[in-house]
Amino acid sequence: MSKSDNSGLEQYLSYLIEHWAIAASIGYLYLTIIGMVQAGVLFSKYEINIFEFAEINDFLLAAFREPVALLTGLGLLLYLGFAFTILYRRKGRNITSSKLFASKAMLANIFLSGLFMPIAIQILFADYFSDSYNRKVSIELRRGTLPDIADISTTKFKLIGTSENFVFLHSKDNDRSYIVPTSNIVGLAIEP
Repeated sequence: MSKSDNSGLEQYLSYLIEHWAIAASIGYLYLTIIGMVQAGVLFSKYEINIFEFAEINDFLLAAFREPVALLTGLGLLLYLGFAFTILYRRKGRNITSSKLFASKAMLANIFLSGLFMPIAIQILFADYFSDSYNRKVSIELRRGTLPDIADISTTKFKLIGTSENFVFLHSKDNDRSYIVPTSNIVGLAIEP
């Protein structure tokens, strides 16, 4: 089968295979940025600036910590394959993959889908992943106590998230967020 007889989808997949290193690098960078933005938005709801407490490793793994970021990347990859196939059919089969990817129409699709795919995925899957952000936990500290908490063993916290060196909790009783160093935690029990 000659190159001109290939479908748009085959051209798209062969282009990704041929340029897999750049596609993987750009994809990983995109997922990391999406994970960072999502973490920033989540923690800002609790008046926590995650960027003050997070390490570089937390952001490098942001793409894999949140399923929404991975779904966004997968959705973007599928959408771009669909857009490439449509544009390939419209432009004719005599155009090369490189020229089609460099076309204004494809660049506009890449840019706009990169901006709007995270929003669409968040809206579509918000209810599905909402339970992962509502985990009730109990905590035991090595030493000290938390402000405005009389008895830490009876207080129920909501786990907001973690970083390499901190655990972020929220108490609904006093509507307050707490940042606890992992070095001061003996145990953290997640309740069913």
